[in-house]
Amino acid sequence: MTRDRLPMDHAVVMQDRAAARILFAIPWETHTIVGTTETDFSGSPGDVRAEPEDVDYLLRIANRTFPSAALAAR
Repeated sequence: MTRDRLPMDHAVVMQDRAAARILFAIPWETHTIVGTTETDFSGSPGDVRAEPEDVDYLLRIANRTFPSAALAAR
């Protein structure tokens, strides 16, 4: 996502205690990268895409951590 949707100057570790997982929000040039998911994929690396369920999960955790961002899939 573009950094105007989730502006930050430093990486942030987010925690999902219910799933015992950590996720990251990392600023990179004009974007903020949010991840990761644990969905297995066995195809070609060039074919990897985020599944809608993964996007929903990442947005839920990011919105819990940054509620004023009100992030949503486009």
